[in-house]
Amino acid sequence: MKSIFETCKPRDEVMRGELREDIFAARLKDVMDGTADPVYSDPNTFFDNTYITSGLKTLLSDASARLIGNGSGANAIIRLETAFGGGKTHNLIALYHFMKGDAPEKAMRAMLGADVLLPKKKQVQIVGVVGSDLEPMGGYLHPDTDIRTFTLWGEIAYQISGVDGYQKVRASDESRVAIGASQLQEIIGDQPTLIMLDEIARYMRASLAVQTQTKRSNLADQTVAFLMSLLEFAASKERCLVVLTLGTAADAFSDETQEIRHRLEKEEQELQQTLNEAHRVTARQERVLTPTTEEEIFAIVTHRLFESIDQESGKDTCRMYQRYYDTMAGQNADLPQRCTKQEYFADICRAYPFHPELLVTLNRKVATIPNFNQTRGALRLLAWTVRSLWQEKPTPTWLIHLYHVKLNVTQIAEDLTSRLDRPQFKKVIEADITSDLEGVPSHAMSIDEELIRSGKPLYTQRLATGIFIHSITAGTASGVTPADLILATLTPDDRGSGDDPQIIQNQLEKLYNQAWFLPYWYSPTRANTNYILEI
Repeated sequence: MKSIFETCKPRDEVMRGELREDIFAARLKDVMDGTADPVYSDPNTFFDNTYITSGLKTLLSDASARLIGNGSGANAIIRLETAFGGGKTHNLIALYHFMKGDAPEKAMRAMLGADVLLPKKKQVQIVGVVGSDLEPMGGYLHPDTDIRTFTLWGEIAYQISGVDGYQKVRASDESRVAIGASQLQEIIGDQPTLIMLDEIARYMRASLAVQTQTKRSNLADQTVAFLMSLLEFAASKERCLVVLTLGTAADAFSDETQEIRHRLEKEEQELQQTLNEAHRVTARQERVLTPTTEEEIFAIVTHRLFESIDQESGKDTCRMYQRYYDTMAGQNADLPQRCTKQEYFADICRAYPFHPELLVTLNRKVATIPNFNQTRGALRLLAWTVRSLWQEKPTPTWLIHLYHVKLNVTQIAEDLTSRLDRPQFKKVIEADITSDLEGVPSHAMSIDEELIRSGKPLYTQRLATGIFIHSITAGTASGVTPADLILATLTPDDRGSGDDPQIIQNQLEKLYNQAWFLPYWYSPTRANTNYILEI
């Protein structure tokens, strides 16, 4: 049986530790300006690193049909719907490269088939506006011309025709009064046009505080009026497509501290009402796409982090896990029933080289924390985990389990504490899981000393890590059942056996009795636990 170190090769940037935030946090404007990291700005590199989801295929196919095909049945409006970090911006960047005519033809043909038309260079005029980049009060400065744009319509006009285009709407832009269909015709005309509007919720937030010159309205209301005109205009044209991400009020406030959020509750309610109106406007002729489904998370993560994976050898590992789980279940081990079903075997194969419990826990629990940013946060955390694991190369390692998220690695601990606005949770790590203080081991480390003397794995630290990651949501989903925790911890061997569930159960009871904080999240007498840690 081959270990993951023999069957998988991580990407070079993962192993070099080039894990800057901007590598995982794509920005449409940076790509359009040519200032983004090559992993996003270079079309060949971008598509090589991109797992093609069903949502992305649909987006590119529909855009091609609308803008350069016969347009039959293609929607004039596409709304990408998911929370931050769920793939919206990544899809917009893919659409930008594709419609610009820069996407690699071979990759596009393999993805979309022979029937989808591929755009040529300069065949489509492209607009991309990121709401968080606009400055409705002071204006967004274009340094090459010294023009400041204040509104969506001002920025769209400038991107299409530069200074000449902006002059056509300058008065409306400076007075913050929405333009209508006739001015849109002047700006856009009949040329195939793609208009991408990203993170409009954040722009709406700032717009609530900006009054029009007449003082009878605010910019947020005028923006909704403009969206209505824009979308009606796009629907009336044969070759105009608007792709937007409206988001929610929660998205718009995701970067604020909890204290500031409480202060802005009234403003947030106003914003949500405005966004609801914007949703109502777009719903008339839109198609809603979800860029990333839960079923595709496994493939996205493995494709982005690994250059190559020997899937055939991986299937041997998956079958070994399946036989082991069947054996343990037959011996009445405390395991969830799902692990012996064929669907779970399929999950192990799809997640390889990760254990599915690791990816599911990150996606369903940790990803609900706003600052984690869904897929983006998972990629960042798992990149550190893969790098740390390949540096150590512990044997045997058949899959990357939940316990391989090493909390003694500074970057990993920071990602799961300070980055999530939970700096106090560092105390939990140091007291109960792992500690670098000489002569002051954590409770799990102390319990594991007997296991070390008998040559067994560090089961207690593995269990403690699992409890911690399951519980940092600190809400109703916090905690983990004994069966799920043991499933995430057990490992087979290549001799037809593996970890003894009874030993793991014993270590779990010792941890429960000795730990200071973890018992708040885990109770062996409860089928589920919703205890919340308060430090």
